[in-house]
Amino acid sequence: MNKNYFTVLFIFLLGPFLFSQVKQESVGKLNKLPFTELSKKDKSKMQRGEFIRDGDIRITVNQSFFSNWIRGGESALATQFLIDYGIIYKNERGLIWDNEFTFSLGGVNVSGSDGIKKADDQFIWNSLVGFNRKKLQWNFSIYYSLKTQILSGYQYNTKDDQEMKTKESTFFSPGIIQLGLGIFRITAGKSRINFSPLTTQMIFINKRLAAEFKPNKSYFGVPPGKSSQGYFGTSLNGYYKTEIWENISLDYRYDFYANYLKEFSNVDFKQSITLNFKVNRYISCTMNAELVYDDDLLSDLQVKEIFGLGLNLDI
Repeated sequence: MNKNYFTVLFIFLLGPFLFSQVKQESVGKLNKLPFTELSKKDKSKMQRGEFIRDGDIRITVNQSFFSNWIRGGESALATQFLIDYGIIYKNERGLIWDNEFTFSLGGVNVSGSDGIKKADDQFIWNSLVGFNRKKLQWNFSIYYSLKTQILSGYQYNTKDDQEMKTKESTFFSPGIIQLGLGIFRITAGKSRINFSPLTTQMIFINKRLAAEFKPNKSYFGVPPGKSSQGYFGTSLNGYYKTEIWENISLDYRYDFYANYLKEFSNVDFKQSITLNFKVNRYISCTMNAELVYDDDLLSDLQVKEIFGLGLNLDI
């Protein structure tokens, strides 16, 4: 990574630590405070434990149309479907099982292009198990993460004025699984930070597809002829959710990983910031920006930005 990437990484890295120091009073307008509300419930029920679920479904549409437009432009229609769901279990003894599920799928149809191209495709499951003792700021945790995609991905190029496409990825190729031991802290009702200095990471691929797309070359960090590759390192991840103003909410998520065995200073990261402007119960305006760097997948900074008007349903 060059110096610009380290600058971006440093700025975003400060975010979770600053957010984690926010006092409870400053986030009193949160729509849902699972950990706070749970503490108010009958202790007899708490001993058995209780599940709290929250999430939403968003359908976002972006559209542009040009006809005889002298300054140029291409008509396009882009859509995104997203499910963001959380399940939290907690009992009186302090046991916490925090799960986050994210499924996002989007496509874009540009005038003059052949068919719909994939604009977004991800499935993420983050899970944390630990004991949250009030007397301790940091507590022991076991962290698990699964990241993959659902549909096949293609690389597009033009040959003899004809658009060509080559399959370069598919379901669970790549598939990334992390399992880590460490410590975590939950503050401000909807903020969590987890540090796992002992984290193993596995990257899985389709060996047949790798041989076709990149014969005799490394494919998503997996050497030729192999279907998986293991790593050992340290990870830092978490999220922060709050309502900035009435009907304007912020969702910030981060994930950093450094490999002890290979180029420890080369930190892989994924960071996502979502601003949701709620017009009414069903209509919202969403702005999402993501930064991703993982030199096993692509030796360059990946940037994605989506802004659009959409349908929003709480689930």
